[in-house]
Amino acid sequence: MTVSAADVAAVLRRWEDSRRKQGLRTEWMLGERLNIISYQCQGHHLALQGEPLFREDILAGPWGPVVNIRTADGPVINTIAARPDDSLIRWSFGNPEALSPAQYALVERLASKAEEEIHLGLRAAAAQ
Repeated sequence: MTVSAADVAAVLRRWEDSRRKQGLRTEWMLGERLNIISYQCQGHHLALQGEPLFREDILAGPWGPVVNIRTADGPVINTIAARPDDSLIRWSFGNPEALSPAQYALVERLASKAEEEIHLGLRAAAAQ
């Protein structure tokens, strides 16, 4: 079942909120990484299920992939955090329950993997 990119962003927002409530740093979830995670989710879902996770296009932007977000009535509002300094918190629409349990788990798994990679990179940079 194909969902909206706004629904995927809502899952990521919920994931980020749960991490914040646990007292963990979440400010890494900025526009550039949000687009990359959405791009990775789309690719993984295509590979595993043979169909896209979300229906919106992925465009090539100056900082990497950019995913268009559509409202329920159809028009593109903007892109998912089109600039690297836009936070996921700005996006208050989308329905995380639109995703199947397997889709939801995929998005959370890729968000967690991205977080681990960022923390490994920060530790490596600090060690130099």
